[in-house]
Amino acid sequence: MFFGRTSALILRETVSRDLMTAAQIDTRKVEQGVDTAWLVERRHDEFVASYAVQHWLDVTARRKTVAITLRDLEPFDKRLGTTQQVYEQAFAQVVNRLIADGYQVLALSTCTSIDRYNRDDRMVALRMAKYVNDSEHFHIAMDELNDVEIGKILASCVLTIGTRLHSAIISMNFGTPAIAINYEHKSAGIMQQLGLAELAIDIRHLLNGSLQSVVGRYAQSIACAKGKSG
Repeated sequence: MFFGRTSALILRETVSRDLMTAAQIDTRKVEQGVDTAWLVERRHDEFVASYAVQHWLDVTARRKTVAITLRDLEPFDKRLGTTQQVYEQAFAQVVNRLIADGYQVLALSTCTSIDRYNRDDRMVALRMAKYVNDSEHFHIAMDELNDVEIGKILASCVLTIGTRLHSAIISMNFGTPAIAINYEHKSAGIMQQLGLAELAIDIRHLLNGSLQSVVGRYAQSIACAKGKSG
């Protein structure tokens, strides 16, 4: 077994360890770690917004904004019994619901094709856009943004819905609540550690349409809370 040859196996959440135990895999070398996305510093004092970041901050200032992150589901699509197109269409329906409720939606990307990486979440957003009914209130950030810049933009939004777990963590680290779309156990594990297990939503709720009402209610409650505190 590969794990037996390691000095230590660092896990960022406890659900993975539970799965190892259930599969009767030796966990004596397991050590508890954290997700590296928590290391992204907010840098309040020294941050200077670039032209691209300032543009998106100006956009989010005009209308209540919900941020989203998307991804290519492969290789998880087969295990989930779905397709990329079904996922994109289902997410577009969530976007349509949010826009109808008075929000605008901004698609950000934590994974792009920089440094020969073979996935680019911006392309997923562009494909999904054709299913969005009101393009005026749906935006896609095509800029190359680092994690701090993404965090600053997420901080200006009322909610993040993240298929990419790192986007949900960065969002929470910068003060904006997040819903993590759980297509495998790691999102559920990290949100469980935070005492926010209810905000790790199984992707099947996205695919069957039930996530629309959940997101609508949650975004509304956050907006109301922010309004009262402001």
